[in-house]
Amino acid sequence: MKSIPTPFRLSPLWTKGLSWFFRGCGALCLSAAMAAPEAADTASTGQDEPLKVPQVQRLGENRYRLGEIEFNSKTREIRVPAEVNLQQGLVEYYLVHETGKIHESVFCTKVRPLELQMVLKLCRYQEGEGDLFDVFYPDEERKEREKQERARGEAIAIEVQWEKDGQTVTHPGASCVRNLARSAPMTDGPWIYTGSVVDQGDFIAEIEGSIVAVYLDIYAMLNSPREGAEDDERWVSNAEILPDIGTPVVVLMKPVSELPK
Repeated sequence: MKSIPTPFRLSPLWTKGLSWFFRGCGALCLSAAMAAPEAADTASTGQDEPLKVPQVQRLGENRYRLGEIEFNSKTREIRVPAEVNLQQGLVEYYLVHETGKIHESVFCTKVRPLELQMVLKLCRYQEGEGDLFDVFYPDEERKEREKQERARGEAIAIEVQWEKDGQTVTHPGASCVRNLARSAPMTDGPWIYTGSVVDQGDFIAEIEGSIVAVYLDIYAMLNSPREGAEDDERWVSNAEILPDIGTPVVVLMKPVSELPK
């Protein structure tokens, strides 16, 4: 397991805000976010520039925007603008922030992990790592962990859209990645909302820029439950389907009814 890097420090007020949002407060949280005063638009991070916290804007019935993210509070669909970042080569991530590990991610985005975390909570998604990372533990420790009741987070389906010849095309998210062990595209299916880690008030996904992982990463917000997800040399961008680097895309996240087998 990777060691936690030395993070920036969030102010105590902002830390309380993180805890409040991350507990999953649904419609009440959405109403409060829309009514938040202008004074709450920035938070201290210990850096020269304060972290700007966008307010939720209403776009229509059940439709909202937070920063550049659009979401539907009824269907729970989330739309994240991004762009093609790596058309071929080994990947460990599906989506990262533009300051994250772009050398090994299919897509990158200007959307901050913290903003997406807020939207996931506003849409009532439940997080949890369950047994997903147990593969990295020694046998004895893994056996002890198996005795604990640890639920996996909610399964989230991912699709990706881009414009081609004047038409919007939609592909299953997994089709943009190839499995070298099988010489075939990644098996279709959802990702698990593991939620990253909050350490001493610091949201580690925000620090590392890790959003959706192909290779298991406890600091990423969503992780793949597929066979071989613990192998960092198994996955590559699918050049057969991806458009040119820099092509704008929309990463869609939707709820599914059951976890993958």
